[in-house]
Amino acid sequence: MVKHQATKSPSDQLLATEWNAEHLLTEGLDASKPSSGLVARQLYWATDTKILYKATSATTWEELLRGEAVSRLAQLSEKSHANLTNVTASQHHTKTVAGDINLADLAEKAHGSLTGVSSDQHHTEDHASRHVDGGADEITSKLDFRTMNILYSRGISTSGFSTTSTTPVDVTGLSTDITLPFTSHVLVLVQFKWIYNNGSYDTYEAICRDGAYVRRVAFNGTQKANSIIEVVDPNVAAGSYTYKLVGYVSGGTGYWDTGATGFYGEISVIAFKD
Repeated sequence: MVKHQATKSPSDQLLATEWNAEHLLTEGLDASKPSSGLVARQLYWATDTKILYKATSATTWEELLRGEAVSRLAQLSEKSHANLTNVTASQHHTKTVAGDINLADLAEKAHGSLTGVSSDQHHTEDHASRHVDGGADEITSKLDFRTMNILYSRGISTSGFSTTSTTPVDVTGLSTDITLPFTSHVLVLVQFKWIYNNGSYDTYEAICRDGAYVRRVAFNGTQKANSIIEVVDPNVAAGSYTYKLVGYVSGGTGYWDTGATGFYGEISVIAFKD
């Protein structure tokens, strides 16, 4: 047991004696400091933890100070980051460990702010499955090349045809039906190897849509001519239609001849979305 000797000038001896009597200083291991019978303001120096205690009651110690070597952050028993003041999480240390930084935790996380990342790298590439017919994002615009916005139909005649009628009659085999799901410009092409008459008369042929003339031409006399007619039928409303070739004569007999084996007559209808 050690008494703190606060020896002063002779005139202060009485005061020093009173202070020494009240401030008894003992030392030892921290765990060995007494826990009862303490004298108020009694001092105890823990030699292992470097802590100076002062008794505040017969059973209670109060820590006054501790040595610098044991007062560093690493030595403190309570050193939670949450209890630090004036220090933010980002100031405390740089987050470099995997799992410390999550995109969901960031205040700014727009895809447009990412660098070196394409749209297909950012998410599962599901474009093909989404944009096909019936997909979640089915393409229905004019760029839908799966339907192409182009429709095609045709009729074929493998044998010749003749008529003496002076009013329009259907040319055998040269008829085709088409259904338009949208307003369209319709290109109609008709060809026959030969067209002629057995006399000095006119032979007429015409492309009709549902009985109405779209294009009409005439050939005169017995001279054989290659028959090719083409016409654009514009702004045809959505619906179902029949395109066909009709023929008639001013007299005599008109002929539509396929010529040698392997030749034939054909009507082709191609519709383009308006």
